[in-house]
Amino acid sequence: MRRSLALSLGFLLLFLHGAKAHAARTSNDEPDGTSYPNVLLVVADDLGVGELASFGLGSDYAVTPYLDALAAAGVSFPNVYANPVCSPTRVGVLTGRYGFRTGIGTVVFPDGTGGTFGMPAAEETLPEMLDRGTGDAYATALFGKWHVDVISAGLLAPNNAGFEYADYRPGNLNPPEDYFRWRNVTQGVETLQVGYVPTHTVDEALAWVDQQTEPWFLYLPFNLVHFPFHKPPAGYYSEDLSGITPGPNRPTFKAMIEAMDHELGRFLTGLGLATLSNTTVIFLGDNGSPGAVIAPPWPAAQAKGTVYEGGVRVPMIVYSPLVTAPGATCDALVNQSDVFATVAELAGVDLSALYPPGFHHDSVSILPYLQDPELPSLRSYVYAEIFGPNGFNPVAYNRAIRDGRYKLWVGDPFPTEAFYDLQADPFEQNELLAVGLSPDETAAYQALKAEMMALLGPAF
Repeated sequence: MRRSLALSLGFLLLFLHGAKAHAARTSNDEPDGTSYPNVLLVVADDLGVGELASFGLGSDYAVTPYLDALAAAGVSFPNVYANPVCSPTRVGVLTGRYGFRTGIGTVVFPDGTGGTFGMPAAEETLPEMLDRGTGDAYATALFGKWHVDVISAGLLAPNNAGFEYADYRPGNLNPPEDYFRWRNVTQGVETLQVGYVPTHTVDEALAWVDQQTEPWFLYLPFNLVHFPFHKPPAGYYSEDLSGITPGPNRPTFKAMIEAMDHELGRFLTGLGLATLSNTTVIFLGDNGSPGAVIAPPWPAAQAKGTVYEGGVRVPMIVYSPLVTAPGATCDALVNQSDVFATVAELAGVDLSALYPPGFHHDSVSILPYLQDPELPSLRSYVYAEIFGPNGFNPVAYNRAIRDGRYKLWVGDPFPTEAFYDLQADPFEQNELLAVGLSPDETAAYQALKAEMMALLGPAF
């Protein structure tokens, strides 16, 4: 198995580098001469920054040859903030806006049991922005996990949010659903499916791409590696699970990471050289790994669901023909919301011209880093939050903001605060307010608090 994985890695490296060499000869040219790149946005569920060997920030890695190859041919971003749970990050990616603006600060329950507040219909999503900004130049599709809306939106939820084609699961695979028997919705038609969810997702996505004759934006949010914890099909992983009961344990979690990598690799190689040569791939985790399966040095009590680094720091890899230094690591600060402006710039859309003055996008394009990974950070801070209930009147919240070195979080009941020096204390073991701040630390604390107050305004 490990020999075949190594061969897969070598093959994909050659494939990706071949795609870059081929890029100058292949494009999606419109009749007016405009050329639009394809965009593939991949979101992994519950994958923290410490899980991938290419980032080197953990201690116990799954075997991920395809993600390793993507990193070797692209640019890796280790200082990316998402939100601590699924739905707020996904809404932030789709809208380019923080949760306190959209009202999504915690998990959305698609069955309506958690209330009736999902992503507001007035929010313009990535596919809707592309339609307006390019004059409908893009075909758009979603394959995978939706989880940003509630049942009141009906079975056409992603289609009503701008996706021309949608084959998806409304939310998590909760009992009686699992990875081998689940409820699926295709273009508003719900069916009961059997098989393996990630395989279905990739099969359907590849079939859709094969039918396209115009540039495309494809959103591919895997259910993996979210629970239910399970043993993937044979051949999808190399982790030794003999004698291990599938459940919330590290070996099972690693096998699920490998299954996601397997299916992502199958999708990338299935695109073919000509298509991949004009495709930018953005891979992102949606929040940190669960505490039950996270590996040291990340503390289990500071994982998914918290605004500690283990809950909000996620991996991002961007592969693109625009990359000038394959294999580079960019240490700039990035927010999950930055995907929105990045896709807009890839498509040649000027967001400042598309939206009225005063409209707030919390998004900064990261394309300049593909040309120069050592460029100073375009952001002075990144921000993460979790609050509830969803809507605009939360009763509980935690909010975190960090610059290149220091981090401040403010929690409920206000004004609970904590302040950390991430350079000296990357795993947040030494809270500084309790012991007193030096003059430099005081200045950093005051600056971050002022940034948070300016950002949140009345919501602070």
